Amino acid sequence: MDIASKRVGLSAMSAKPFHRGHDSLIRSASRECDDVRVFVSLTDRKRPGELPIFGADMDRIWRELIEPALPSNVTVEYGGEPVGKIWTVLGAASEVDSPNTFVVYGDETDLAARFKPASLKKYAPNLDTAGRIELRRTD
Repeated sequence: MDIASKRVGLSAMSAKPFHRGHDSLIRSASRECDDVRVFVSLTDRKRPGELPIFGADMDRIWRELIEPALPSNVTVEYGGEPVGKIWTVLGAASEVDSPNTFVVYGDETDLAARFKPASLKKYAPNLDTAGRIELRRTD
């Protein structure tokens, strides 16, 4: 039996604050993929000389304002380490030899630093060998 494959978009975000670029990335992924999973950090952002942005506030903003306005094929997961969650998804999909193609969205610097070819081979070998992981620059 042939299992239909999907394109699954994955994006890790701090998004403090959420802005047009984040919205554009999610909407592009939504058009290009069957399903999109956005992993959102809820840690506080405190930088010298800037007003802090609290994770609890962003949680409320995401759930009440942003998430309801997103396309229907987008799901949002909150908390934890967003890049780590992408690796968990890729690793689990590779273990079961998923027929899906996974498209990881991010800027050039993040993709190059966090999704190196050697890491893809090591942690998602079946997907990598089959060419079912795409890195999509959004900058």
